[in-house]
Amino acid sequence: KLSVELAGARASFDALRHARRMELVQTARLVSELPYFKAAAAVYEPLAPETERREQIATIAPVARDIMRNMSVDFLAITDLRGAPIVAIRDEKFLGSDWIAHGFRRLEDRANTSGEADGCLEIDGELFQVVMIPVEAGRTPLGILTLGERLDDALATQIRRTTQVEVVILNENRPIARCCGPADHGRELFLSRYAADPKSHIPDAATALELKMAGERFMTLWSPITDPDGAVIGTFILHRSLDQALGYVTSIRNLMIATWAVALLAALFLSYVFARQLTRPIQTLVRAAGQIAGGDFSKEIPATGGEELSSLADAFNRMTFGLRLSHEQLAESNRRLTERTRDLEASHASLLESKLKLEKSNEELKETQAQLLQA
Repeated sequence: KLSVELAGARASFDALRHARRMELVQTARLVSELPYFKAAAAVYEPLAPETERREQIATIAPVARDIMRNMSVDFLAITDLRGAPIVAIRDEKFLGSDWIAHGFRRLEDRANTSGEADGCLEIDGELFQVVMIPVEAGRTPLGILTLGERLDDALATQIRRTTQVEVVILNENRPIARCCGPADHGRELFLSRYAADPKSHIPDAATALELKMAGERFMTLWSPITDPDGAVIGTFILHRSLDQALGYVTSIRNLMIATWAVALLAALFLSYVFARQLTRPIQTLVRAAGQIAGGDFSKEIPATGGEELSSLADAFNRMTFGLRLSHEQLAESNRRLTERTRDLEASHASLLESKLKLEKSNEELKETQAQLLQA
């Protein structure tokens, strides 16, 4: 069951990332259509002298910072058509030209090809979920706009609140996001060291792993976070206490056993009481049935006890009356049949006597006929 809960929590994580992606895409499309943003981006000339480009960037930077504050994003970057960074802001900090993350170029290529791209990037030691879209002024391409949100404690806490599963996000085997603050520090260190140990067995994303942390057993589910080039830049770890779950199951089991024991005792007591109430009427029915089997159809059962027993006694009495009536009718039929048999036997004897007389008369006629013929 814990494995199912962990898989459900990972599905929630994927759903939250998808919701973030859709929100970032909508925000990026909105920003790319803002007139003052397009006007600021159009100021930049990549082939201009360095002093002029610095002035152009100084014009673009306040606009970018203002947009970042209003849109509540954690990262904003603008790159020119050659992929060179124009401006990049993380929170309130402007980044230099060396912030370009691994996989950034591949994501740019996807954005230029399909008009939109998204993925995870490691930027200045943190993990960001980003989207990229091309920026145009009229029909003229200006560059690529990148917006991103950090994979941080807020995301982990939201997953924890939704699924009741503990969450840790590692970057280069160090924790960068958690759901429960300093209380999880010991488990975070253990997971960091376990991830960093080359001898550790980390299963695939579909298999739960049991680990013992600070004397307590946990079920964990590890999911890699990759950049657009497929390189692993972080790990999303879900974990839930196996001992707590088993303890809860044990308490429920003990409660169920106690409940069953009480229910069994109550059932035995009630069975004894009901048996005493049922025994006498049933014994009366048994004795009456024995009398009927012996040919005595005069016995009637008093309609006592509950509704069911009263109905049974009434049905038994009706059956007894029917049997008695049938027995009497059968006896009358037998009497009539005996009388009819005697009548038939008398008629048969009379017929035999008449036959003998007829045969004797016939012999006498034959003798007379013979004498007449001789005379």
